[in-house]
Amino acid sequence: MSQTKLDIAKKEFKQQIAKGFNLIKSITQLRPPLPKDEVYLIYEFSFLKLFLAWEWFLENTFILYIMGERTDKGYKPKTYVNPKTKKHVYDFLKEGRDYADWTSPNIVIRKANLFFKDGKPYKNHLISITQDIQDMKTLRNAIVHISKESQEKFKTLVRKRFGYAKTMITPGEFLSTPVKNKNLVYISYFRNQLEFVSDKLVR
Repeated sequence: MSQTKLDIAKKEFKQQIAKGFNLIKSITQLRPPLPKDEVYLIYEFSFLKLFLAWEWFLENTFILYIMGERTDKGYKPKTYVNPKTKKHVYDFLKEGRDYADWTSPNIVIRKANLFFKDGKPYKNHLISITQDIQDMKTLRNAIVHISKESQEKFKTLVRKRFGYAKTMITPGEFLSTPVKNKNLVYISYFRNQLEFVSDKLVR
C-alpha cells in the first residue's frame, strides 16, 4: 500500500533532520579532530536544517490537511474552509502577508484554531512544546542575525537553561552541551521533541 502525502511529508521531514545529524556524526569521528570552533559551526548548520525542516513540515501538513488529505491510518481533521487549490490554501495561510510565519508556536496555534475544529491536531501538541520551540527560534535568530536584540535573547536563554550566566558561548556550543539530568545534548533533545510531535500531528 502506498503512503499518503501526509505520511510522506513526515518521512521527508525526518530524513532532512537525519542529514544534518549524519554530518555531526561524521565530524566527531575525524582524527585528528576538528577545532572546537569548527565543530560548533557544524552544530549550528545542522540545527538550522532541523528548524527549516520543522517549518517545511508544518506548512506542508497544514496545506494537505486543509485540502482534505488523510493519513495512512485514515485520520483527517475537520476544516472550516474548502479551497480549490494549494495556492488558494497558501493565500489563506499568509493572512495578507508576503509569506506564512511558521517560526512562532503561538502564531501556528492561532492558525490552527482558524482553520481546524478545536485547533486539531496542532493546538494541544504544540502547546506541550511551546517553550522548546520558542527557545529554538531564539537559537535560530542568534545564528542568522547579529542584532543586539537577538544576542541578548540568546544570553537570556542560556541563563534559563543552564541556571547561571555563561559568557562567550556560541549557539553551536550551547547545542553541543548536555541537557541537565538527560543523557543527550541540546540539539538531540530538540530533535526528539520535534520528531515526537510530528508523530502526533501525522498519525
